[in-house]
Amino acid sequence: MPPSAVPIRPRGCARVGRETLDKRREKLGGSLWLIPLLVTIVALALGWWLGRLTGRPGGPLGTISFPGGPEEARRILITVATATISVFAVVVGLTLVALQIASNRYSPRLARSILRDRPTQVVLGLFVATFAYNASGLYTVGQNGDEAEYPRLAVTVGIVLLSLCIAALVYYVDRVAHTIQLHWILHTARIGASRAIKRGPAGIRRPTGRSDRTGIRAMIDNGVERPSTAIRIAGEESGYVQRLRPEPIIRAAAVADVVVWLEPGIGYHTVAGTALAWAWRPHGARTSPDVPLSPADAQNLAEAVRRSVTIGWARSAYLDISLSAIELVDVALLSMHIFDYHTVEQSTAELSVLLCELRPARPGPGDLHRLLRDDPARGARPQVPRLPRPRLR
Repeated sequence: MPPSAVPIRPRGCARVGRETLDKRREKLGGSLWLIPLLVTIVALALGWWLGRLTGRPGGPLGTISFPGGPEEARRILITVATATISVFAVVVGLTLVALQIASNRYSPRLARSILRDRPTQVVLGLFVATFAYNASGLYTVGQNGDEAEYPRLAVTVGIVLLSLCIAALVYYVDRVAHTIQLHWILHTARIGASRAIKRGPAGIRRPTGRSDRTGIRAMIDNGVERPSTAIRIAGEESGYVQRLRPEPIIRAAAVADVVVWLEPGIGYHTVAGTALAWAWRPHGARTSPDVPLSPADAQNLAEAVRRSVTIGWARSAYLDISLSAIELVDVALLSMHIFDYHTVEQSTAELSVLLCELRPARPGPGDLHRLLRDDPARGARPQVPRLPRPRLR
């Protein structure tokens, strides 16, 4: 008989705090404009500071300062800015080609790894910063009417930036050539999962409670039987669970003396208005299971769930171990359709390494997502069972 649940929604307060920071961090991590913007701001600040340093060829910095006149310096700045923006178009074209090849040949999910490639973002930022630096230099070089004194060192730095752009272009072409190779793609997907395991998502490498406790073994073996007094905590957003921090729920569950069951795990999709979590008093708790939760405790639990669960529009590889495993399986399945058994073998090898790394974490059995259990024998400290094995679907 299904429990008669009471929907409890978190308060509609301002979306600030750790949840909003997690979403912004996830969104900005895959953007191609953030690092170029930051590098460009630094380049403009450097150009403004160097523009205040005027000097002559025989000055203290004469050995590294540009020796020509202001008109020659302006022509050099214009040439460098024009060449930089032209090469920048080539870099963007190479990035788009790599995205298309990786998506069409292996898996559309692999585009996420290329977009989050930090060296790619740095190279794009270097080209944009070089263009902005040299273009802004036209406003200071040769504008004071003095043929002898102008920011010579700023012109020298502009030429140095052009040299760095050429070196970065050679490096980027080499990196793109390796990015679309199979071994790099599979290794990157597996490394993403390895880093997620080391971050220790909720339930991995943390206390799991004593499996011989009355009720816990029955829940694991036979599924969760929610009592009729269970409180339903409804979600406010639709999307994928990206991160989960159990500490706020543990504290709220300890105060209310309840068990909290979260329906979706990390990487699962949830719909606004549906059950995000259930809370009820277990047998053996300090308070009788027949005593309903007070409105204050129910509201505190709802707010704790909202603070703990981060929901986004796409899956995140930060703590989602199964996402990288699914990418490896995608590559193997797509390769089987074209009878590329060597790619299937490589994908299986990387997946084997991932499963061996996951084995010491001892994730929970079956589809057990999250269970916060009050253990009176341990001073009313809720325990977090381990994560389930990734579902390859």
